[in-house]
Amino acid sequence: MAQTSKDSLISADSVSLQQLLNLKSSGISSELEKDVNESVQAASKRPLPLRKSPSIVSVISNDEIQISGARDLVDVLRLVPGLEFGTDVQGAYSIVLRGNVSTEGKILLMLDGMELNENMYASIQIANRIPVEQIRRIEVIRGPGSAIYGGFAEYGVINIITKNADRNGFRVTAANGMGKEGYMRQTASVTAGVGNENVRFAAGAWLGRAQQGEGKYRDFYGNSYDLRDNQTFQTMAANLLFTYKNLSVSTFLEQYNTQIRDGFDEVRPQAYDNNYKTLIVEAKHQANISPNLQLTTKLNYKFQRPWELRASSLKVASDDSTEYEVYQRSVARYKLNSTMSYDFTKKINLIAGAEYFQDIAKTDSVTDMFYNGKDKLSYNNIAVFAQSLFKYRWANITVGARYDHHSHAGAAFAPRVGITKRYDKWHFKLLYGNSFRAPSVENINYSENAGIKPEKSTVIELEAGYQLDENSLITMSLYDIETRKVIVYSSVDDVEVYKNLPKTGSQGIEAEYRYKKDGLFLTANYAYYTKANKTQIGIYSVEGHDGAILGAAQHKVNLVLGWNVTKKMSLAPSLNWLGKRYGYAPADLSGLGELKEYKPTALLNFSVRYVDFLIPNLSVVLSGYNLLNASNPLICNYYNAGGHTAMPNNPREVLVRFSYRF
Repeated sequence: MAQTSKDSLISADSVSLQQLLNLKSSGISSELEKDVNESVQAASKRPLPLRKSPSIVSVISNDEIQISGARDLVDVLRLVPGLEFGTDVQGAYSIVLRGNVSTEGKILLMLDGMELNENMYASIQIANRIPVEQIRRIEVIRGPGSAIYGGFAEYGVINIITKNADRNGFRVTAANGMGKEGYMRQTASVTAGVGNENVRFAAGAWLGRAQQGEGKYRDFYGNSYDLRDNQTFQTMAANLLFTYKNLSVSTFLEQYNTQIRDGFDEVRPQAYDNNYKTLIVEAKHQANISPNLQLTTKLNYKFQRPWELRASSLKVASDDSTEYEVYQRSVARYKLNSTMSYDFTKKINLIAGAEYFQDIAKTDSVTDMFYNGKDKLSYNNIAVFAQSLFKYRWANITVGARYDHHSHAGAAFAPRVGITKRYDKWHFKLLYGNSFRAPSVENINYSENAGIKPEKSTVIELEAGYQLDENSLITMSLYDIETRKVIVYSSVDDVEVYKNLPKTGSQGIEAEYRYKKDGLFLTANYAYYTKANKTQIGIYSVEGHDGAILGAAQHKVNLVLGWNVTKKMSLAPSLNWLGKRYGYAPADLSGLGELKEYKPTALLNFSVRYVDFLIPNLSVVLSGYNLLNASNPLICNYYNAGGHTAMPNNPREVLVRFSYRF
């Protein structure tokens, strides 16, 4: 997917919003070339065209999101090659990227440049969380990002850019999705912006609820329940932005709730609430010291209460002898980042800086202390980083590195080298990078003698692309990932522990074809991974199938066709296809399961969009999801003498979305 908007990425440390907004592409002779020549910044902290950026990047534009009829963020991210979803504890989604389980701290999730990963376990919640009505575009690094972003960007980065980038206007949106048994999702959303060149205020707010799916869920012990009204996701959030000249202040406030009956390993008697509370405030100032030198300073505060489970929410029967863990912990992160960007010449740029953060975690329960016997646990991290960009006639060269020292976990070093070249209709990328996954609060707390170390990866990537004509482009990439000191969770006799295991990794190929002309666009991509040449981690492996991991198809295909039939109406059929997968299904009532092969799944979707519907400025989207009602369960990506069976998901759904712009 490629960018179609000139709106810019707010997350830059080294480039101001206004600079990005002023960027222009040159030599554009077609709609497709306009897309691929637009600048992206997530991969290098400095704007470069997509084909010259020193990472493998997918960019999904607002137009593509809207035309595709995507219901939520999960639908949008399914369009990315090599990215898929599974199920984890307490209704959470897990993420697999390029054949590697990436749920806890291995993919960085950002909203307008603000880090959303919760700092207790470093996980990211994704189901029904950020409505598509708020999204301007999404940039996804399919590869290492630690040299730029640090210890949560080991395998990839997802940066969601919201419509807070809009300068002026007011928009209200409402959506309702229906399944066979009733509503599947309902959302209401507003965006607003007002201002001028010097002062601007923008806001986005939303609330919504969604069902996990329809049908029954059954655990390994034979217990079951109907998903409807027992497995729901609810969100309420506000995202604010204020700018005054070179100063900006961003605030994100969120109450995210999951109501579930799925526990850590077995079904619970009643539905209960899991809460995730987040407050982020970030101030950023850019000082233009000279025409060639800019200094950007960011101060960030993030407070979270993730996985909150109170005794009052359990609602267990009085005669139920099972004890359930109550979780009431919070964590605050204070972070200061200072980044300098200096242009030695038009062809040589240096970015360098330092970052410091401190995490302070607290528990509300006197019976639930941390490993140190106290109700508080804190640590800090200091980092220095640098990146040089050399623009030569024969190639662009990016050389950079980041060094982190964590007060508990020790040091991590992440160098990167990228060589990119565009020659006539061809472009090439040769990329080498180290990355790491820093232990979070609970990784340290539940490790043996607080001895957990950073997980480290080495990634080699090669991309080649060819522009068949001015309207079509094909790209292909190869990768090799080697991960050492793998941070793995296990539970034995109800004792939780995080530890480092020796190594794992994956190899694979990703290919994409894009066509765009006269209101018609086609995107087709294919992804394949294998772990056959890498050491497997036992709880993720599939016995008898060395190339695969649990719950993740080795082959994946996406097809999206968008057709602007008229200036007001567009049609968009799409297909998500997953090859066969493996997971554990109930075998008896002992809590153990048997390995099951799940057949390939094809999700056929169709969307109709009409702008200025009946009255000016009113647009409506009518979309049908999984029209064939194919079975597409979320499969657990690990198995450790128990765990989770597959979760029914994504039944046929018809959704209508109205949006009015004032």
